[in-house]
Amino acid sequence: MKKLTLRALICFTIFAIGFWYIDVKSDQLHTLTVTTDTLAYSDWRCGYRCDVEGKVAYKLAANTTWHVQRIRFGKDYMAIKVVHNNLAGWVIKNDKTKLASNI
Repeated sequence: MKKLTLRALICFTIFAIGFWYIDVKSDQLHTLTVTTDTLAYSDWRCGYRCDVEGKVAYKLAANTTWHVQRIRFGKDYMAIKVVHNNLAGWVIKNDKTKLASNI
């Protein structure tokens, strides 16, 4: 019984890690293009109030394209993780940004 439980736990762990890996890699197939100067925030939960709280990590220059590291979804927003000078930041998807798939 213990061997069966251990095998099931190992299989579940491998499945969960594989599912997470596929999710991350599918996010990384996208690029983000910004049409105007856009702020990147230090926290991905900044879909609502980070412009007021001042958690800006850096600013993305206009008319640039960035490789997406991760995508998070909130109740009514999408946060996109990009890296600039080894510093991660989250851009909130809006009409100034365009998300494209490189599939």
